[in-house]
Amino acid sequence: MNSELTRLFDEPSPEFSPAPLWWWSGEKVTPERLTEQLEQLAGQGVKNVVVINLAPAGPMVGAASDDPLWFSEEWWDRFADACEICERLGMRIWFYDQIGFSGANLQGRLTQDHPEYAGATLHRTELKVSADGRVAVPPLATPVAAYDADGRRIALGDDGRLVDGEATPETPVTLTYTLRTAYDYLSPEACDALRDLVHGEFERRMPERLGRVIAGSFQDELPMHNSWTPRLSEEFTKRRGYDLLDVLPALWAPEATEDGAKVLGDYYRTRAELAEEAFFRPLGEWHSRYGMLVGADQLNPARGGQPIQATQFYSDYFRTHRWFGAAGSDHEGDIKVHSSMAHLYGHDRVWCESFHSSGWGGTLEDTYDWLLPFFQSGATLYNPHAVYYSMRGGWFEWAPPSTDWRQPYWGAVRTVRPGRLTDLLDAQLGHAGVRRRRAAPGGHGPGPASAGRPGRPQLRRRRPRPGVRSPLPTPDPVPGVGRPEQLVPPPPRCAARGRGRVRHRRRGLASAGRPRGRVDRNRRAVLPVGRTARLRGTGDRDRPLSARTPGRRRPGGAARRTALGSRGTLRRRRAGPADRRTPAGPDHRQPRRTSPSADRRDPAAALLRPGAGPREGLGGCGLRPGRLPERLPLPPA
Repeated sequence: MNSELTRLFDEPSPEFSPAPLWWWSGEKVTPERLTEQLEQLAGQGVKNVVVINLAPAGPMVGAASDDPLWFSEEWWDRFADACEICERLGMRIWFYDQIGFSGANLQGRLTQDHPEYAGATLHRTELKVSADGRVAVPPLATPVAAYDADGRRIALGDDGRLVDGEATPETPVTLTYTLRTAYDYLSPEACDALRDLVHGEFERRMPERLGRVIAGSFQDELPMHNSWTPRLSEEFTKRRGYDLLDVLPALWAPEATEDGAKVLGDYYRTRAELAEEAFFRPLGEWHSRYGMLVGADQLNPARGGQPIQATQFYSDYFRTHRWFGAAGSDHEGDIKVHSSMAHLYGHDRVWCESFHSSGWGGTLEDTYDWLLPFFQSGATLYNPHAVYYSMRGGWFEWAPPSTDWRQPYWGAVRTVRPGRLTDLLDAQLGHAGVRRRRAAPGGHGPGPASAGRPGRPQLRRRRPRPGVRSPLPTPDPVPGVGRPEQLVPPPPRCAARGRGRVRHRRRGLASAGRPRGRVDRNRRAVLPVGRTARLRGTGDRDRPLSARTPGRRRPGGAARRTALGSRGTLRRRRAGPADRRTPAGPDHRQPRRTSPSADRRDPAAALLRPGAGPREGLGGCGLRPGRLPERLPLPPA
């Protein structure tokens, strides 16, 4: 066996160890306790931590204010203490940027002082011209343009008066207008101010630690892009060569005109370019300048690979997130999508945040089984949710477990060490056993196939199976333009058989004991049964899932069991006798319901609620997205 591979297996690189979310909440953070907890983590081979605050600016989700408050002088002192301890222990520390899921309200604070930083959403409505030649502009709305029944643009004043006077009273017109929303992610000035508020402060206070002990930052559930900004029409004309306002109604009905699909595609292309230039590229370049990574787990269903919602949320998910060195998802998303993104743009790391709200009963064996499908799909950075600084007050129960010294299996964590797999998978390999393309100079965009990182082993490419195209990237890609990843063999399917026996059909392996996690034919990881899990961001499915569904049994007495897929899908399968030994969870009697509070926590929840009707707006607000169109055409390829 390759001696270098053996070395990597025995002693994986610290950078590939798990990077748990380390919540500084619940009790006062002290240097002594930081030292104790970091030594516990380092002793079991956990060499990365992601510092995150639950209540950074005050009480939140039932938790008292963090002590110290995020970004206070005392917080900076504790973060410096943590950096010193990590440096001594050979660990790396990440910071959470509080731009996405957060109680810091950074965007709100900025727009309060700078109202011009607020974004806008685009809407339309059908009206009739009044007797004085006006149209009734909705409250708080800013009119954009008006159109007659034939789609011809009519000049419109700020007060709603039709300037050219051609429309007679009671004539129907289509009015397009904007409403203010949370933040303008298409404005360079607004995004520069937001980035300076967080990343700029790290640069001013501890530049010598960036890229050394500070490995990067993590962003969770960035709010969706605003669909309009004051400069969008002008930029559209410059970049596409025609006036968007002349054809604006085509955004809602592209099939109604000959060039409707082109207009819709040009709109999203322009919006993606503005978002990339204002927010994503500067953020990625800031991290690259210090040799750091930016990890991300964005809103569902964009992270689940749903093309329509991903386009609505982030304009062009691949184009914008190619600047993130470790884009990924949690266990409700689709790792394969982000693995393809990493292959396409030459990145090494694929973030995998798991397993939020999977319950307190999971064992180390369960966790390892749950992880295997994600590793198989290309995950190379395991981000456990979570390690809690304190469990006082009970607030931590909203997202169990705490994967740390509080678990009975803690002493065996070093034996498993998922960093072994992520290190080996990244040793110039893709998850399918082929070399990855390395990044071009600057760390972004597709580059040529790597000759290998110095000191890391080169493994042979596996011969593709008959009839399956190799996933090896096409050589000599066009600069700045990525190519779709080719087909790769599907992962082996597993099934529960007999007395709790799991048989890997293709590999001819069998293992006895309780059924483990598996992968279905759509590459969705199915968690093992016998655990209590909570679906997040799925509207009516936001409810606890128990080990078995009470009152429903198949012939022969075997209970129907419920499992949670990586995309938030529910899957049922027949349970063997070994399953019946697992007691049901405590929450199995709770009724199936829609949770409005969950919709407020996760903007995507409202999108997936049954019966959510369409609305006229394109895009939405990161805090209150409302309901987006159920069907919105995608831009042409």
